[in-house]
Amino acid sequence: MTLALAIDLGGTKIEAALVDDDGAIVEGSRRRTPTGAAPPRMSPCSHAASPR
Repeated sequence: MTLALAIDLGGTKIEAALVDDDGAIVEGSRRRTPTGAAPPRMSPCSHAASPR
């Protein structure tokens, strides 16, 4: 079984879920977005595929 991690970083909540090959949620979590503090810095990341 292959699993994918889905993450939703929203203004009011943060959700994460493990999703299987059929799109069913295997495990999930939801938290309120922290307020009153500066948001953490996030670095963009990308994956580049090189043709061979």
